[in-house]
Amino acid sequence: MTPQQVQGDGRRWLPWVMAVTGMLVLLVSNGLTATALSVYDESLLNEFGWSRGELKFRDLVTFWLVALIAPFAGVFIDRLGPRRMLTIGCVLLTVGYVLYSRLDSLAMLYAIHVILALGLLGASTMTCVILISNWFYAQRGLAIGIALVGRASAASSSRR
Repeated sequence: MTPQQVQGDGRRWLPWVMAVTGMLVLLVSNGLTATALSVYDESLLNEFGWSRGELKFRDLVTFWLVALIAPFAGVFIDRLGPRRMLTIGCVLLTVGYVLYSRLDSLAMLYAIHVILALGLLGASTMTCVILISNWFYAQRGLAIGIALVGRASAASSSRR
């Protein structure tokens, strides 16, 4: 269903569902990737005997890869569309988190974080903003603001 079809058949609430969905996607993708995995740091250090530097290198892998590939993400969004990009991103994040439960080496940890970085790009702020912009003509700023609350909430949870 396209935004034009929604406007014509009286389902004016559907774009707002998309805005809230964008908020939830950003909350989960940014919150889990950027902050929640740190909860397991002590357990991973004790279990595998890695140094803290070796463990925290995973974050560098994730965020540097995102930074390197992000300028090209717009091309993929244009070619695949924001819905497909969000789907791909969410699937990659799911695969990464499932693989985390099977973690058995430092190399595997870094490989998982490459997958998480690619998932984070698919389920990114840029993708959500483009998706929501396609659904809104009036009140676009409000709708994008609602979606970006998910990013702000994920960032604030890392400060606790």
